[in-house]
Amino acid sequence: MTLETQQAAINEALALIGDYEADALVGNPNPPEEYGKLIRAGEALAQMVWAMAKANGARQNQQTLRMMAQAQVVLVTLLHKAYAVGARGGREEREGV
Repeated sequence: MTLETQQAAINEALALIGDYEADALVGNPNPPEEYGKLIRAGEALAQMVWAMAKANGARQNQQTLRMMAQAQVVLVTLLHKAYAVGARGGREEREGV
């Protein structure tokens, strides 16, 4: 899979729901406990990937730290939107839409 294909897949997933709608569905600023667990797990996964990369020779410098931080932001955003899409589906099912 090329970098362009990977980026397109991420962009497609991010476009499933708008930021404001996602925030409203999640219950921002007071999201459910299960949501917080998912976000913390995503952050932990990013840290595990970074630890594995360093253990296998990745150099810690400004560029690699910036790239890892950007990847972590995308991962958490994907989790946020995935949770919101699920909440939207549940709401639509309850409302018979």
